[in-house]
Order: sequence, then structure tokens, then C-alpha cells
Amino acid sequence: MKRALALLVAGSLSVLGAASIAAVGPDLPPFGLGDFDRAEPIEITADQLEARDDDGRRTLAFRRHVQVRQGPLSLSSSTLSAVYVEGEQQPRRLEARGDVQIQEGARRAACDAAVYERAGRRIVCRGDPAQLWDGDDRLSGREIHFDLARRSVRVVGGTRVEIHRDLDEAGLEDLGDAEGEEVRERLLEGGPVTIASETLEASDPEGDLRRIHFEGGVELRQGDIALRTADLVALYPGEATRPERLIARGDVVLIEAQREARCDRAEYTLEVRLVVCEGGAVLRDAGDRLEGDRIAFDFETRQVDATGSTRLTVQPRAPREGGRP
Repeated sequence: MKRALALLVAGSLSVLGAASIAAVGPDLPPFGLGDFDRAEPIEITADQLEARDDDGRRTLAFRRHVQVRQGPLSLSSSTLSAVYVEGEQQPRRLEARGDVQIQEGARRAACDAAVYERAGRRIVCRGDPAQLWDGDDRLSGREIHFDLARRSVRVVGGTRVEIHRDLDEAGLEDLGDAEGEEVRERLLEGGPVTIASETLEASDPEGDLRRIHFEGGVELRQGDIALRTADLVALYPGEATRPERLIARGDVVLIEAQREARCDRAEYTLEVRLVVCEGGAVLRDAGDRLEGDRIAFDFETRQVDATGSTRLTVQPRAPREGGRP
């Protein structure tokens, strides 16, 4: 029972690691865009232009086949309003509507409307849904907020992430053999990873750790593996493309077929391959049940360590043919 439940947790949290790896690159923040280079001019082209002056402000309205470019970032849309303040050479505000596309390298965003505030260096994409791609991976929500100064992105309104990069043998080498062939085969054949939550924020915060933070009704799925929790954070040291720790908090549930683990908080430290479930931890395999205040899974030694109010309940097994259990 313990080995089967350890495999359940190993498989689920390894999927989390795979999803987080796919969602971050060494040169940009997780799911983020680079900054508009304010030292370069903004170039705008369109089929039609209308200019209006009002109390020291000039508004340029571009229509049909609008193209905007500054450095490596580009934007296209059906219409665009650019607001200039007297004495400034760059537009203070850009508002695009209709089939808005924003692109930088392999990352691109699509939405119904987008607003760029140059002073605050922020872009807000709104749509039904607004979407962001990193290669084949996709993130969506009602609104995607890019804070270019803080190098962060926040998604609100039914956030959904789809990771389509299939895991291969090379990508699983650092998992080692402790998880067993069952987990390796399941990860290889499990298909895309999807993570749904109410909000998502990926950022480069102060200090050395970057993070991807899923909050509110978090549900991760890959094949027959599911994880549900209220809050999920992946922490990345420095410029690493692999998370250092994964932390799930609030009504954590790991499910695979008839096996299930529950606790208040689960933390997976990838380097030492240690998962710790704390707070009313319960593991079930069919009718068997293991309880403890803290249950740790060490995948190096394949050991399960339950401490604090520990209880193990094993259901009787049906006799095998010939009368032996």
C-alpha cells in the first residue's frame, strides 16, 4: 500500500514539475513578455488615420490593417487609438480593438481589446477569452495583465493553462529510478497537462526566487492523475528553468484511479525528491487507510514516514483460490 501511494504522489507532483518547466524560460519571466524598449521609437502603420486635438492632447485614430512595432514586440489590430500629450514624442496610451495580436518571438497573445499605458509600462488584454501562447502551450482567461516593469503577468477570470510539450526520456532522466517504471510510463503517455484556477500570477519578485502562483479552485489533470487544491506555487531559483519547490496549500487532494491522498499542505522539494504532506494527512488505497499529522515520501529510499497521531487501517483481503489469503 505505501509503495502504491508513494507512486501516486510521485506521479502527481512530477507532473506539476513538468508543467512548470514548460511554462518558464531563462530569458523571460514565466508566461511573460519582454519590455517595450523606450529608447526606440514606436512605429505605427495603417490604411487610414484621423487626428484630433483637445486641451493639449492629440489623439490619432488608426483604422484597418493596423501594425505597431517597437523593438522585438509587435502588435496588430483592426483599430488603434494613440494619445499624445503636448511636449512628448511617444504616445502615452495605446488602445487597440478587434482581433488584437501581440507577439514577441515564440510568445504571442490574442484578445478582443488591449490597452498599453506607457507611463506604467502595463498591457491589459481582454477577451472571451484572452489567450497567450508560448510555443504550443496556451494560457487563457478573461483578462491578461502584463506588468513590463515588474516582469510579471497576472490572469483573472477562469484561468486555464494547457501544456502540450510531451515528456520524453531525456526530460525524465533527472527523476531517477526511484519513482519506478509505472510512473515513467504514465508520464510519457499521459498526454497534455491542464491547470485551471481562478487566477494566475507569474513574476520575478524581489530576491532570488521567481514564481508561478495559481490561486482559487486549482485543478491539475494529466490522463488519470488529478490534483486539486486552493493554492499552488512553483518556486524557481535565479534563472533556472526547473522549479526548486512546489507548494500546494488548502484542501490538497491527489487522485489516481482508486488511490487518493489528502492533506492541508503538500511541499515537493525536487532536488532531494521529498514530498511532505502536513495537516490531517490521509492516504487511501481501496479500503486501506494511513493517517498522520505529517506524512513524508522519500523517493530516494522509497520510504513513507508518518508521524503524529499515526493510524494504519488495512482491510481484510478476499481469500485466494485454494483458501489461502
